[in-house]
Amino acid sequence: MSCEKDDEVVMVMPKANIVFDDNIEKISADYKVNQPITLKIRVGNEATSVRVISNYTVAAGAKTKEFTLPVTNGVATFTVAANDLRNTSDGAVVGAGTAPASTRAANTFNLRVDALLAGGAYESRFYTLTVVQ
Repeated sequence: MSCEKDDEVVMVMPKANIVFDDNIEKISADYKVNQPITLKIRVGNEATSVRVISNYTVAAGAKTKEFTLPVTNGVATFTVAANDLRNTSDGAVVGAGTAPASTRAANTFNLRVDALLAGGAYESRFYTLTVVQ
């Protein structure tokens, strides 16, 4: 019999869990071009605000647009028109489909969602949003 101490198990837990539309497994969805895009972001009471960074590609290359949302009772709500997902100078979002013809790739936005915590730390999660016709 040995008196050696077992290795200590250390669990690293996020300080804020980011959940989209009350579904822990949700990481993407399609949204209609002519309807408001609304995404409920549950972050818990540890977060002071939420930062959403929309990443997209146009002919000129990779671009970003940033949004900052307040947190109320552990929830932030991201509501924008499809055209607000990118900078005005990058043109209108037409949506993936046939009339006018446009691809899913040209209408996909990768959102980095940061739950900003007291002291400047943050937790991140990613969400893929595709605008369709």
